[in-house]
Amino acid sequence: MSYNSSTETNCACSKDIKKDEESNFDLVLKEKWMEAQKNGVFRYILNIQDSKILEGKYHFLVQLNIDRGYKRRSPENIISMNQPFNEKDFNFTKLVSEEQIMNLNNTDKDDIIAINASPIEYCHSLLLPQRCKQLPQLVTKHSLLKAIELFSLSLSSL
Repeated sequence: MSYNSSTETNCACSKDIKKDEESNFDLVLKEKWMEAQKNGVFRYILNIQDSKILEGKYHFLVQLNIDRGYKRRSPENIISMNQPFNEKDFNFTKLVSEEQIMNLNNTDKDDIIAINASPIEYCHSLLLPQRCKQLPQLVTKHSLLKAIELFSLSLSSL
């Protein structure tokens, strides 16, 4: 799915947005995420059995999602924020096409949105800028601009 963000921008000031209003981007993201779930692309069907907001300064949300504990891919051993790319380990160049739900306006599919195959929440997705460049997972000028672009396309307050 290619999403041409330069022609379909759906920005609005927050005072103009109704609570349940969704942009074209929001609708496409939800549709593609649900389609991936229906097609069995996830490691499990999201089933949050219980949730609670903790007391305290930050009011953290905790959720009981047993399947994530047992069915997710084993996490990588990350020892540095600037860990070098290793093509033998899991990396986002290895994503199957079914996990890729949006191409962000480029022909080489280097900037995409993908599902998180082990979701922690409804529509849990990943922004993967310059994924084919085999960079460490650091914020770059390009990735920050892509994130801001996505925020401007969405009307979601979540």
